[in-house]
Amino acid sequence: MIKNRAVLFFTVILLILSGCVTVESLRNLPEEKLKYYSGFYAENLYRQEIISRHPEWPEKVKQAILKGSVSMDMTKQQAKAAWGEPYKINRTVTQSGVHEQWVYNQVGALSFLYFDNDILTSWQN
Repeated sequence: MIKNRAVLFFTVILLILSGCVTVESLRNLPEEKLKYYSGFYAENLYRQEIISRHPEWPEKVKQAILKGSVSMDMTKQQAKAAWGEPYKINRTVTQSGVHEQWVYNQVGALSFLYFDNDILTSWQN
């Protein structure tokens, strides 16, 4: 039996939205096989799908995304591909531009990504 059905549901929705699987293909799948669509496997499929849609991205960025890592000068879209949606976004507008702090709650610890004018300039974890 799958212990965390909410995580499984979210993962399956991501896979369907990304086009990796269809609703029809999952309907007839036994529950014990659904576990292969959860956790790391699903994240990896999702990351591969995003990368395949952006051949123009630098190889360094693609490799970081596949590893679930971020790197300096990533765009917000690239950072989302690597780490997913942030838990919270704090936005500051100044004369020099727009600054954002993305907050992630990863395994009980907070991590932060900092963007200046849509480009990742630093992080803290």
